[in-house]
Amino acid sequence: MRLVNAFFLLLLASINPAFSGEQRLLDSTLSQWDVYLSYAHSPDYNGELPKDQQGNDIQALGLNPADDHAVFTMTGEQSSILKISG
Repeated sequence: MRLVNAFFLLLLASINPAFSGEQRLLDSTLSQWDVYLSYAHSPDYNGELPKDQQGNDIQALGLNPADDHAVFTMTGEQSSILKISG
């Protein structure tokens, strides 16, 4: 009987991340992730550092920008698929 109980305890630990101490990294809002975005490129991007109309270098969007351009989103049934759009 102890062997059966141990088996079910092990089974429960392997399928329930809260029980096993694991942390889910993918949730519907990607709350466990930081996002770094470089530049919002224009259609005529030529591979060089983007410049503004005065010829000055454009700053990268940076770490966790307010507008993340929906580059990383969760989709699918129960938000189980990570979609990377750019």
